[in-house]
Amino acid sequence: TKTVVFDQPRLRILKEDAIKNLKLPDTTLPGPDELPRNDCIILGDVALEQLPLEERLRLEKYVADRGGTLIILAGKRSMPLEFMKPGDPLGRMIPITDPRVVDRQEGIPLTLSGEGMQTGFLRMETELGASQERWALLPPPFWAVTGKAKEGAVTLAHGSLQEAKATREEERFSSLIVRQYYGFGRVVYVGFDSTWRWRFKQGDKYHHRFWSQIIRWAASDRALIAGNEHVRFGVREPVYRSDQDVEMIVRLGESVQKLDANALKGAKLFRKTTPGGPEEAVALTPLKPNPEIPGQLEGIQSNLPPGDYSMELSIPDIENKLLDADGKKPRATFKVLPPETGEMLNLATNWERMKEIADKSGGLMLPADKAAELIEKLQTRTASREIPTDKFLWQSWWLLVPLLTLLTVEWLMRKWVGLA
Repeated sequence: TKTVVFDQPRLRILKEDAIKNLKLPDTTLPGPDELPRNDCIILGDVALEQLPLEERLRLEKYVADRGGTLIILAGKRSMPLEFMKPGDPLGRMIPITDPRVVDRQEGIPLTLSGEGMQTGFLRMETELGASQERWALLPPPFWAVTGKAKEGAVTLAHGSLQEAKATREEERFSSLIVRQYYGFGRVVYVGFDSTWRWRFKQGDKYHHRFWSQIIRWAASDRALIAGNEHVRFGVREPVYRSDQDVEMIVRLGESVQKLDANALKGAKLFRKTTPGGPEEAVALTPLKPNPEIPGQLEGIQSNLPPGDYSMELSIPDIENKLLDADGKKPRATFKVLPPETGEMLNLATNWERMKEIADKSGGLMLPADKAAELIEKLQTRTASREIPTDKFLWQSWWLLVPLLTLLTVEWLMRKWVGLA
């Protein structure tokens, strides 16, 4: 995790060596080699001059080409209003149009849309109903920048005054949390800067949950590790068990023509049984378009035997777009392990066996809900045991001195009476 704070007043009175020793946040974005290594970038209320055009172009390239995730947080000074000029790289990525400031002393109702209720990183409680209730109880923002969601963007939360009665079009016009795919990457817009208020009487619980879940979601797209400037692809996880389904993802860039519904779309899977050994083709998995994500194809392959695998795309209509600079098709790799053993598959507690062990060992088995009884059971016990040891007189002066004194007195008495 790296923090960048463009304007740090204290730096004006410190020398460069002191700044390094204090390990303060950086004042510039990571360099060209380091920026693409990040899975998620959260961009707050930065001014236009703090993020010059060159840096904004780098951010656009990070999202569109590298496939990174950018989270844009609205602010009262600059974001997003100063970046909405036509042709601005950051403005192109912001998933709303016609931004407008909303300032209400009674608070802006923050309501999840249907898509927002089903979005994992917005789930505040385990159960869906409880999560909706929690959102209704969160302190609402008093200030926000709302707008109309762009075509292809998804409104996850809105600030419509109609609240639950808002139509889908009203939700789009008052979007506050919006998600959009941009090139190979993703952008999330959060139109208010007061998530810190969710700590009220709750501590960090919901504030931390919101941000940790959205960052984990952002990092989950690391599957798209292979490809070129036209297409990116991979599998959800680097390692699977042979009894698990392997999920494949393909994301097509804007330079790729729209595929016909009947066009052949598949992923070839090759397997190596031993490291460095020959490979064999084991499957051709069909790929289907995701109806909710334009330009994304998905496929699932089941029952793969253990081994090292590589995935290669087979889409005849765009075959020329699938080649790398060397004229070869790139591949994504993953591993399949044997299934879990019976011991690991059944993790339920065997209460009868535990009771049997406790009885035979003279112990006691207590479930977790009765752990308090353990203190009463742990009573002090005493036991006697004799251990014989040999100890010589000269090892203890307390015994040797009195004994020598008695022997000396006896010898003197015997001498006195003529017995010695």
